[in-house]
Amino acid sequence: MAERLLVVEDDPTIREPLVEALHHEGFEVRAAATGAEALAAEPVDLVLLDLGLPDLDGREVCRRLRATSATPIIVLTARDDEIERVLLLESGADDYVLKPFGFRELVARIRAVRRRTAPQEPAAVTGEGSATGLVVDTRARRVLLDGGEVDLAPKEFDLLAMLATDPGRACSREDIIGEVWDEHWWGSTKTLDVHIAALRRKLGDPTWITTLRGVGYRLDPPRGLGRGHGGQRVTRRLLLTYLSITAFALVIVVVPLGMTFAAREQDRLLFDLERDAQAVGSRVEDDLESQQTPDLDSVFDAYDVPGGRIVVVDREGISVADSGRDDLGRDYSTRPEVARALAGERANGRRPSETLDQTLVYVVVPVASQGIVHGAVRITIPTSTVDQRVRDTWMRLAGLSAVVLTIVGIVGLVLARSVTRPLRQVEDAARRLADGDLSARAGEVHGPPEVAALAHQFDATADRLEQQVEAQRRFVSDASHQLRTPLTALRLRLETLAPTEVDEPKVDAAIAETDRLARLVQSLLVLARSESAAPEVVTVDLGELAADRLDTWQPVAEQADVALVVTGPEHLAVQAVDGAIEQILDNLLSNALAASPSGTTISIDLSPRPGGGGRLVVTDQGPGMDAEQRAQATARFWRPAGASTGGSGLGLAIVDHLVISGGGTLTLDAGPEDRGLRVVIDLAAPETSTAAG
Repeated sequence: MAERLLVVEDDPTIREPLVEALHHEGFEVRAAATGAEALAAEPVDLVLLDLGLPDLDGREVCRRLRATSATPIIVLTARDDEIERVLLLESGADDYVLKPFGFRELVARIRAVRRRTAPQEPAAVTGEGSATGLVVDTRARRVLLDGGEVDLAPKEFDLLAMLATDPGRACSREDIIGEVWDEHWWGSTKTLDVHIAALRRKLGDPTWITTLRGVGYRLDPPRGLGRGHGGQRVTRRLLLTYLSITAFALVIVVVPLGMTFAAREQDRLLFDLERDAQAVGSRVEDDLESQQTPDLDSVFDAYDVPGGRIVVVDREGISVADSGRDDLGRDYSTRPEVARALAGERANGRRPSETLDQTLVYVVVPVASQGIVHGAVRITIPTSTVDQRVRDTWMRLAGLSAVVLTIVGIVGLVLARSVTRPLRQVEDAARRLADGDLSARAGEVHGPPEVAALAHQFDATADRLEQQVEAQRRFVSDASHQLRTPLTALRLRLETLAPTEVDEPKVDAAIAETDRLARLVQSLLVLARSESAAPEVVTVDLGELAADRLDTWQPVAEQADVALVVTGPEHLAVQAVDGAIEQILDNLLSNALAASPSGTTISIDLSPRPGGGGRLVVTDQGPGMDAEQRAQATARFWRPAGASTGGSGLGLAIVDHLVISGGGTLTLDAGPEDRGLRVVIDLAAPETSTAAG
């Protein structure tokens, strides 16, 4: 059974011969001229998709097809740009062919994409720092990374499956091309690089696939690299490093210091208690020796240690004074610490008190004279008092540590910002370059030598990029200019032929294509010149220029039976690129006349804007565009569905670029009562330093 192909191409001059040639190759071919037709087509074995469709963007068609089926898709494109190719592959395309292409190459790619892979067991690649690593299931054609499924295009899957069969093995470019594409592949090997770039992006970490210069590629699990942490700013990481080192140093220093202070605090407290006990003992020594009851009321009243209790016992261990109780005569001789003191020894330590239901710290000293013990003095305080002093010591150390960390944080933030400031300078230049400012440079960077070297390399890369872009623009301009002569010669030869009646329609079609190519060359030349660096912005009289272009286009409009009307002030100063207003009006009027039926009106409305500047509105009464078409209309080479093949698709792209270059904006709206197209251009107010045009 013949393989079924769907050719999606809006240009019949390409679609029809391509369909016919594929038929001769044995394929069953169906054709579609729009994205809507392609999405509504019956299932096929492979889709050949052109990007420049009149109703939908080719990438959007690719995404929709991929969302509903696994049908292989080969994109036919003239956009030779790596980013564009990566976007195509990520949209679901399996391969791409650059225009102009050879038919044999296209057939070879179709057959290579259709080649099926034999079922294999899932290959697992486990990397450090990942939960489940990378699993490539060739039987189910699924890829799992860290437990989540990775959406790959068929060719991307085949490429990853080959690399995953033996992780760590070097695979040459020739082996990969032969295995994944075809051993007789003779197309560009750049397609391999594009697929590798797409794989790296989808795997989330470019280190999964290692480039072996001069050899090929190797699949390597990332080592020690977590996912999702690449967005941390360098400043935060540096500050965190400073604080971590400081905190570690504080722990090393403060914890032993705190423990030493705590022990010293306990020793100091015991020393103070023992001193107090000795003072009390000296006072009661004579009373105990004469066996009289000591009077210590004044001492007890003056003793202000929280929870402290003083007990004085005689030689028998009977209490004769107690700051905590009024009932004297209690026997303390059974208490181990009192017994030791009555034996002439000093004692201190901790013991639980069942009576008070708490742990006490005690000091007991004997009261003696001439070697004879007359009694003892015991002072006790709750351990909570000691613990509070220890806690106070730790709190003071913690407060000191917090102050140190705060100071280190402030100083570290200043240092980190000073270190990352040159990086931010390079980042800002890179952002401006990415936004299209080819003059963006990092400039002189004051910082570490490595960052200065990075900035230097960035500036060198930006210089080369600007030179290459400018060279491409010059090439387009020069090529467009040089192509005029051979096109003129070709048209002359075609017009001077004497074709037969049968060949005359073909010659007329060739002449029409020559005219179309000539218009395309002219549009490319205008676009290349408009994109040249540093356009000169001047002050122009919008009313005067509109009247001038009206006089120029009036005969053409009368011949087409279309009325041209200009309303608004005769003089209106605006800011624009030198010569841009004339080109803008010429393109808009040319498009409007081509779309306007006989007997309709094209209006050019001029009006001042609040705050300065002016507005130019061109409205026709043609078929107009829907919202989706208006959103795409300023793209290069875009043409609406049903448009003649004579247009280049560059008119509105040129208008949009000229308007933006002059500081203005362009908006496409539906005409009155949804009829026709309304082009609204807001132009900036003149600058005082701008010369009048």
